[in-house]
Amino acid sequence: MIQVKRFIALFLFLIIFWACSEHTEKEQIPKSTIVTGKINNMEVYPNTKEVTVNIIDFRGKKTFFADSIKGDGTFKLEFDLYKPQDITVNPIIGKIIAYPGDSIFLEIDFADIANIQFSGDRKKSNMELNKYLNSYYSVFSFIS
Repeated sequence: MIQVKRFIALFLFLIIFWACSEHTEKEQIPKSTIVTGKINNMEVYPNTKEVTVNIIDFRGKKTFFADSIKGDGTFKLEFDLYKPQDITVNPIIGKIIAYPGDSIFLEIDFADIANIQFSGDRKKSNMELNKYLNSYYSVFSFIS
């Protein structure tokens, strides 16, 4: 009887240990997320030289990434995400939704800043979010 109880206890311990280790490994592996884009009519805001991404984690810690805008108006930001979340992309864009492993392309026209084009992963979600934010929070300022 004692051996059966020990066997059951050992068996349960091994199952719990295995389940916890599997769960932890899957959640700890980040995937690279890429936000690229092109800015047209840069002469409208000639002092704007970079694009930034701000990520706030569950503890409130902010992580900041930046890339300079190249002469042809292109930029590329690459960062790791562990979970889907909203991130802030500046200038102009504001909030977007990104998942680990996403590749998101933004096309911005400084002559028509209300018309941002999204392609790649989360295209529909980000277009709807941008439309919503611009319709309810349309009063904003962009200082170059």
